[in-house]
Amino acid sequence: MGFFAVFFFTLVLAMAWKAYQRMLTPGSVPLRWLTRCLACAAAAYPLGVNGREVIDAAFTVGTAKVVQDVLVLGMTYTLLVFCLYSAADDGTAGRRVRRETVGFVGAAAVVVTAAFTAPDNSVLHSSFEDADMAAPHALAFYGTLGLYMLHTLTAAGVRTYRYARMSSGAAAAGLWTLTAGLAGMVLATGVRTGFLLVRAGGATVPHWMTTVSADLLVLSTPVFVLGVLWPGMCAGWAAWRLRVHHWRVYRRLEPLWRLLSSAYPDTVLPTLGRRGAFRYARRVIECRDGLIRIGPHLGTTSAVEAMAPGELALRLRQAIDDVHRGTVDPSRTEPLRITKYTGDEAEGVQHLVAVSQALQALPAGPR
Repeated sequence: MGFFAVFFFTLVLAMAWKAYQRMLTPGSVPLRWLTRCLACAAAAYPLGVNGREVIDAAFTVGTAKVVQDVLVLGMTYTLLVFCLYSAADDGTAGRRVRRETVGFVGAAAVVVTAAFTAPDNSVLHSSFEDADMAAPHALAFYGTLGLYMLHTLTAAGVRTYRYARMSSGAAAAGLWTLTAGLAGMVLATGVRTGFLLVRAGGATVPHWMTTVSADLLVLSTPVFVLGVLWPGMCAGWAAWRLRVHHWRVYRRLEPLWRLLSSAYPDTVLPTLGRRGAFRYARRVIECRDGLIRIGPHLGTTSAVEAMAPGELALRLRQAIDDVHRGTVDPSRTEPLRITKYTGDEAEGVQHLVAVSQALQALPAGPR
C-alpha cells in the first residue's frame, strides 16, 4: 500500500505541475493533452486500489469499476492525441484527432452500455478473472476495453519509439522509458485480449497466466508515468540547481556590491521583483557598473584579468575610501579595462565572486 500511495501522490503532483505549466503557456496544445492524460491516470488509479467504496455506495455496486475503465480509456486516448499533436502541425493532427475522438466516444459508449444493461448486473458484479466471457455483454465490455487500449497504446508506442530514436539526453531517456512502459502495457493488453477470446470460445485459461498478465499491466503503468515525467523532472532538477547557484553567487557578491554601492548608490537598480534570476542578474550588473565607475581611480591602467583578485580588492577599497573622503581626481575618466571576460559570462561572474571574496578576506581598515 505504501508504494501505491507514493505513486498516487506522484501522479497528483505531476498533474498539478503540468496544469501550472499549461497556465503559463495556454497555447501549447500538446501540453494541454498531456495534462489531461495525467488527470485521467490520477483519477483512475485510486479506484483500482481502495477508492471504489465511495462511488459504489453513492450509486450501484460496480459503478466505480466502469468509471475507472472509462478513465483508463481516456488516459490512452489523450496520450495518443498528445503524440499526434507533438508530431504534426495542428491542422494535420486535427483531422486524425477528430477520428480518434469518434473512436473513443464509441468505445466508451459500448463499455457503459454493456455494463449497465447486462442481465442481473453480471458485468458490474464480475471482474476480468471471473466474468463469463461467453455472455454477449461481458464479451462486449471487456473486448471493447482490450481492443481500444491495444489500438491507442500501440499507436502511441510506435510514435514514441520513433521520437526516442531521434532524441538525446533527458528527452531520450524519458522517451525510452515511456516506450518500455507502453510496450509492457501493449503486451499485457494483447495477452489479456487473447485470453478473452479463448474463454469466449469455451476454453479455460490457467489462473496464474491471468494473474501474471494483470501484474505486468500494473507494473507497466508506473514505468509509463515515469517516462512521461522524466524530461520534466530533469528540467526541474536542472532549474533548481541553477537557482541554487544563482542564490550562492548572489550572496557571495554581497561584499563587493556593498562596497561599490556605498560610493555609487545611483548604480543600484530599482527593485522590480523578488525572483532569484532577476536578483542575481541585477547584482551582477550593479557590481559591473560600480567597477566601471570606480575604474579611473584605481591607480592602474592594467586590465582586470592582469590583476589578482586580492590586488584588485585592495585597490578597490583604497579607491572607495578616496571617494568617501572626496579626494579623488574628477578629471580622471579612463574606464577600467575588461577584455578577457566580455565573451564568457560565467568566467566574468566567477572573477567578480573571487574579487568579492578577496574583499571579505581583507583585514578591516580605517574609513
